[in-house]
Amino acid sequence: MQSHQHSPPCPAPVFHRTVDVLEFVCEAVGVTDTTTLLALRACSRPWADAVSGELRRLSMATCATRPCDEMASDVADLPVAARLCVVCQRYGSIRQWLCVVPSSVLRATDPHRLLTDVRVLLTFVPTPRSLCFESNGIAVTREIIAAAPSLESLSVCGAQQLTVEALAGVESLPQLRELSVADSAFVDPNAALTRAAAITVHLESLNLNGVVSVRDDVLLAVAASCPNLRCLTMRDMRSVSPRALAAITRCARLTHLDVTCCWANFSEDDVAAIGSGCPSLRVLILGRCHGVTASSLDAISSGCADLRRLDVNHTEVCDEALASVAQRCPMLQHLDVSFTEVTDTGVRAVAAGCPHLSALYINGLEVTEIAISAIARSCPQLQTLEADSGSVTDAALNEISRCCPFFESLSIVQGDVTDDGVIAFSCGCPRLRSLTIDFVDNVTDRGIIAIAERCPRLEVFSAVASNLTDAGLTAIANGCPRLRSLNLKFCHTNVTDAGIAAVARRCPALRELALTLAEGVTARSVEIIATHCPYAKVSS
Repeated sequence: MQSHQHSPPCPAPVFHRTVDVLEFVCEAVGVTDTTTLLALRACSRPWADAVSGELRRLSMATCATRPCDEMASDVADLPVAARLCVVCQRYGSIRQWLCVVPSSVLRATDPHRLLTDVRVLLTFVPTPRSLCFESNGIAVTREIIAAAPSLESLSVCGAQQLTVEALAGVESLPQLRELSVADSAFVDPNAALTRAAAITVHLESLNLNGVVSVRDDVLLAVAASCPNLRCLTMRDMRSVSPRALAAITRCARLTHLDVTCCWANFSEDDVAAIGSGCPSLRVLILGRCHGVTASSLDAISSGCADLRRLDVNHTEVCDEALASVAQRCPMLQHLDVSFTEVTDTGVRAVAAGCPHLSALYINGLEVTEIAISAIARSCPQLQTLEADSGSVTDAALNEISRCCPFFESLSIVQGDVTDDGVIAFSCGCPRLRSLTIDFVDNVTDRGIIAIAERCPRLEVFSAVASNLTDAGLTAIANGCPRLRSLNLKFCHTNVTDAGIAAVARRCPALRELALTLAEGVTARSVEIIATHCPYAKVSS
């Protein structure tokens, strides 16, 4: 009988403590689901150390270019996981690394319960840098706002009946640099915000989005009391007058200004003054604003040569104005000219003058594949493109695939593309994270399967009224496990419960699903999603 020679076994890892074994297991098998982590943490101190280490590793993956002091988005999105991350700050080899606390940790709508939660939080995270309260109703009080004097950033969004006294709690936050009260309802917004502006003299960022009843007095106080202001966002503020805008434009250090949908009747001169008053601007968002014309935009581009983002959607901007921007603002990276008077000529001027462009939004324009191909060839850092009405063709997709290796997000509505274009696009864009192909008739499962096979990072997929069937949907489920948002409205003739079930079983990170219930897609799909993706919101 012939003897057989056996190769020596591979050397096993050397472990010195139980916690080493547990951390190795967590890392090896990718334990990230909340239920398992909670169970493991409860078992013993070594398990708690292991879970803490795993949560920090998840967070480090999203903090490659900055200190790791906040949760990974997958953790922050889930209240149980976020709270687990908080209590794990006492465990692991690196402790109390968390400084940024998301709104999912502090969700109570009763003032006493919310205050108790904040106090418990501070036992695990004693010196938070940022706290976020969102939709806590009437629960946010002065005592809660003043509880953490180490705060540099405070967000109180969607609050109800916020009082002058409550917001005055910011006087106990000497290091506060960022304040957001977006979409909050005040008892007396003008008194509360005027007092807050006088207190927070070191404020650098203020978000007033959706606080519709603010008067000029607030912005005049901000301009006078906050000399270090760098970022001001005030979308949907209906009571802002040209006088208030003129005061804001005297904030010479301002680098970010957002006045989208302000209903004031700004003149060309009012808007043009932004260029002379704020030479340091890098982000300017003027969507749906009066006074944005060729003349005023010419003045802005002349005074703000360092612009990196410009949004002028739904305005009177034309090719001449855009050419001026392209010539004077060569560092421009983000441009939104949707629903303006821009044509191929203006877009090609941007291609020639803005080689660093990374995001372009051209919905509602008479732009052809010639302009989009010029952008692709001249702007190799392009990552995002949104277009509609046939602007994107197979030829344009080929140019993006060939010239834009960092491309991540494509939105086509009623585009003139086919499977061949989508297949070519998938070959050159493996980083794709978001794809919208709504009302596109000539893309079938063949194109979608190519996306599924070559774009494993896909997180957002929308195929409204498309020819997608269960075959293509199953391919997406198998190839794109990171999928978080899926829109299948009006796909009921080709997609069935079976396709939805494939997504539910293979895409545990799913958070949003839009369906049209019909013969093929029934209430059974909703039940399947609820079973396998309990945190997903289903709309129909």
